Amino acid sequence: MTQALATATVIDLAEQGEVDLSALLTGPLRQARLVALPAEQAETLSADDREHTLFFLEGSGTAQSGDTLVVVSVGTAVTVPQGSTVTVSARRGPLRYFHASLMVQAGGA
Repeated sequence: MTQALATATVIDLAEQGEVDLSALLTGPLRQARLVALPAEQAETLSADDREHTLFFLEGSGTAQSGDTLVVVSVGTAVTVPQGSTVTVSARRGPLRYFHASLMVQAGGA
């Protein structure tokens, strides 16, 4: 459900899952989504024309960028700057996180 207020829009991400924000905002924020990564599954995000930020809401897993591997759990945030790649993997149970992507200019900000 999307609801317009006088100067704001309220979006139920639990219901919609993913929202294209380019029609609602003039800044660099382009997409917001809730991800429920099933147990022992992975997702790779590349920051070519967009930067990414992830905020973990439920479960645990890992985030790997290059040779660096870190454990992620509730309350962890991961940023993926332009030119980077990260692979997020769920452990034994599902991993739920909020993902926002921000548009950047090609070749750097």
